Amino acid sequence: MLVGALEKLKNVQADVIIPSLAVGQDLIAEMNRAEWHMALDAAISSLDEGVNPQ
Repeated sequence: MLVGALEKLKNVQADVIIPSLAVGQDLIAEMNRAEWHMALDAAISSLDEGVNPQ
């Protein structure tokens, strides 16, 4: 269900994406479309690995 929701977010047509997240001490303020898709793909991959470990 979460993977499906993340896949749907890839269809959002926005000029700038402002996610609400921080990694360590780094705060990500904005992303372009390519960076957003890479982040979504990484999240989906991480979720898939948790469900289907190698």
